[in-house]
Amino acid sequence: MEPLAHRVRPKEMDNFVFTSENIVLKDYINNSNIFSMLFWGPPGTGKTTLAKIISNVLDLNFIELSAVTSGVKDLREHVEKARNLFLLSRVKTILFVDEIHRFNKMQQDYLLPHVEKGTVTLIGATTENPAFEVNNALLSRVKVFKFEKIPPLEIKKYLLNVCQNEKIEIKEEIIDFICTISDGDLRKSLNSLEFLSKKENLTLEEAKKLLNKNVFYDQEWHYNTISALHKSLRDSDVDAALYWAFRMLNGGEDPKYVFRRLIRFASEDIGVADNKALEFAIKCFQSHEVIGLPESEVILAQLIVYLASAEKNNKVYVAVNKVKQTIRETGNLDVPIHLKNAETSFLKDQGWGKDYKYYHDLSDEEKKSFKQEHLPEELRDVKFFD
Repeated sequence: MEPLAHRVRPKEMDNFVFTSENIVLKDYINNSNIFSMLFWGPPGTGKTTLAKIISNVLDLNFIELSAVTSGVKDLREHVEKARNLFLLSRVKTILFVDEIHRFNKMQQDYLLPHVEKGTVTLIGATTENPAFEVNNALLSRVKVFKFEKIPPLEIKKYLLNVCQNEKIEIKEEIIDFICTISDGDLRKSLNSLEFLSKKENLTLEEAKKLLNKNVFYDQEWHYNTISALHKSLRDSDVDAALYWAFRMLNGGEDPKYVFRRLIRFASEDIGVADNKALEFAIKCFQSHEVIGLPESEVILAQLIVYLASAEKNNKVYVAVNKVKQTIRETGNLDVPIHLKNAETSFLKDQGWGKDYKYYHDLSDEEKKSFKQEHLPEELRDVKFFD
C-alpha cells in the first residue's frame, strides 16, 4: 500500500491548501493561463502537488524530473518527447523539475530556448532562494511564486478530514501535537499521523515518546541549529546556546558532533583571550567519551556556559584566513636566502644561511634591538596577526 501522504495527495484545487502568497495561482489555473514558473518554499508546502494538479485540471502531459539525478541527456530526451507529442496530438507538456537549484549553469541554460519557444511549460521547485541559485537568464523567463509554511490550523483541518476519509481513529490532542511539531510541513504531519495511527489506544504522552524527534531534524535543521548555537556562543548568550545545543541532542544529533564544534569554537572565537578554553573543551569531550549520555549532559552544559561566558578573540582565526588568502594570491615565494638550510659546502658557497643571526648567541643588549626578516621579500611589511 502507498504511504498515506501519497494516497491522500489532492488531485483537484478544492482540496489543495493555498496560502496568501500563492492563492493568486488559483485564478491563473481557472483561466487556463499557465506559463513557466518557479515554486519556491520549504518542504511539504505543496509545490509538487500543485504542479500535478495543474496538469490534471488542464489535461496536460506531465513529465517529472529530479535535478539531483537528471542531466542534459535526460532533458534533451524529454523535450524531444514533448515536441513530438504536441506535433502529433496538440497536447502541451509540463516539465516539472524538482530541486531545480541543483542544476548547474549548463543544465539550466539548456532549458532556455525550449522555455522561450513554449516547447515545454517549465515548473521548477526549489527550497533555495532562486535569486541566488537560478541563472538570471532562466529567472527572467519564469514567474516566481512563493510557498509558505502551512499554518497549524490548516494542517489540523486537513488531518481531521484525512482521518474521516481514511477511517483513522486518533485523539484530537495528538493531532494538535502533530500540527505543532510539523513546522508547517504537511507531508511530515501526514507521515506522523500514519505512524501513530497504527498504535491502538494511544495517549498523548505515548505519542510524544513514539514520534522519533529526528524525523523533524533534517539536514537543513542540522546546519541551521549549529549556526544558531555558534552565533549564540559568540554573542555570549548562555541561555540561547544551551537551548540550541539541547535542541540538537533532542533531535537525535550525535553528541560527538556537538562537542567537536565546541572544541573548534574554543579556538576560533575565544583563542588567545583564554587559552584554557581549548584545553577545557577537550577535557569535557573526553569525559563524555568515558560516561556518555545522559550523564554527560551536564558536562556539555558546563562547557557551553564556560565558552559563552569567556572573553572572545578571533585574531588567530582571522590570521589563518589572511595567510591562506596571501598564499593563494602570491603562489610559491622563495625562502629568504639567510633562512635556507645549507647542508653542503656548495650551498654555503651559494650564500645559503649567510648572515643568519642565532638569537641565543646575542648579548642581552643586542636582543633588545634585534630584528631579523623571516618572510619572503615580497611580503616584507605584511601583518597576519594583529
